[in-house]
Amino acid sequence: MSSHVPIAMPPGQPRQDHSELTVPNRLLDVGDLVGGSFRTLRAAPRLFLLLPVLTVIVLAAVALPLMAIAIAAGLFGAREDGGSAAAALLGVVMLAVAALALYVSIRLTGAIIIGAYRVALGERPTMGEAWRESSGIVWRLVALAVLLYALFVAGLVVVVGLLAGLRSANQTLGIITIVVAVPACLVALAYLGVRLSFAFPVIAIEKSGPIAAVRRSLTLTKGHWWSTFGRFALLILLAIPVSGVTSTMTAPLLSSLESSSGAATAAFGIGAALTALVAILLNYLYQIYAYIYHTLMYLDLRRRESLPPVPGYAPPVMAPGYPYEAAPPTSQPYGSQPPTSQPPTSQPYGSQPYGSQSEASGPYGAAPTWGGQPYPDGPATGSPGDLNSGDIGTGDIDPGQRPG
Repeated sequence: MSSHVPIAMPPGQPRQDHSELTVPNRLLDVGDLVGGSFRTLRAAPRLFLLLPVLTVIVLAAVALPLMAIAIAAGLFGAREDGGSAAAALLGVVMLAVAALALYVSIRLTGAIIIGAYRVALGERPTMGEAWRESSGIVWRLVALAVLLYALFVAGLVVVVGLLAGLRSANQTLGIITIVVAVPACLVALAYLGVRLSFAFPVIAIEKSGPIAAVRRSLTLTKGHWWSTFGRFALLILLAIPVSGVTSTMTAPLLSSLESSSGAATAAFGIGAALTALVAILLNYLYQIYAYIYHTLMYLDLRRRESLPPVPGYAPPVMAPGYPYEAAPPTSQPYGSQPPTSQPPTSQPYGSQPYGSQSEASGPYGAAPTWGGQPYPDGPATGSPGDLNSGDIGTGDIDPGQRPG
């Protein structure tokens, strides 16, 4: 499915009115990710801010009446049979509400990721379009969660079994092994967490199955573990101002508790409510921002994946200061031909072997060497910066502008 998902806006293609790319058509650096996430959020506020609120309202409108009916039935049934049937009914309703909330949460997250991907490429999907496009990903995500949980449990059982066996054989060796194994397991979990971190975007955008999503995430992060880890670490650091604001607002409230007057109690209650409201709002905005940031990381890795090396072809040497202009080739097309100061119209060996040979052809009927390319069978005539790969997207990226 990945070959049908674009990774850049094709140049010259008309876009909708008032729409524009929120990230440049090239490989993204950290500044592009941070700034592009804000621009993407501002470009479609209804999709990213209003859709989650509407989803929560609809979920509450369905769940609260069901819970109220179940509680009322439980109170009424408690007089008849001691409350056993009522407790069972309430448990079933609570389980159904939890399942519905999980379904809505997964699908909403998928809609935000899909919307972020499309908005970044210049589209402006509506809330309904993003929501409809996220259909079918819930069960794939559930299957992925079950698969990863099963692998985690299996690995945990193996590790615990080995440590228990070593400790029973030699207590000192077992303790040393535990001291070494615990940090090693944490490192392994961090490593696998980064390698598998793009399985959700793969399922949402490429519509892959759980096993294919795991393989795809491993492919995307191959050779990019440290950069991916660093970008995730930056995202975590961006949460510090959020927690700092709420902490600053909480400090005056704690000092007001020292007074037992009624006014102080009322002020504490109002302040606590405002602090909770601000904390919820800031965490809500940060969570949406994190989803967009994660999606742009996925887009960048897909663009990097679209630049495979061409077998048997060495790209021309780039002249300093000119990322899009190739320096002249360092060797002559014929290997032993020395440099000559003759005008371009003269033949390589001083005379034209075949009188009817035209200037456009190479010596001895070979194909012309356009643009200084000495190999007739080399890559296409596009510039070294052309990323318009046939099976990955439809758009051109500027790979010469690589992040520093």
